Amino acid sequence: MTSCDLTLARDIDAACRLTGTFTLRSGQAASEYLDKYLVETGPALLARGRADLAAARAG
Repeated sequence: MTSCDLTLARDIDAACRLTGTFTLRSGQAASEYLDKYLVETGPALLARGRADLAAARAG
């Protein structure tokens, strides 16, 4: 993982990790939850993710 990848991962974690008491679809309880919809609807995070993917693909 590059430092850019780690920075993006940390920013996604900070913006999208929710804490509390959650009942998962499986019925299990969790104290943390990564809200994928917050990731998908964050234009700045998406743009950075696309840039990282393009750079990785370019070599």
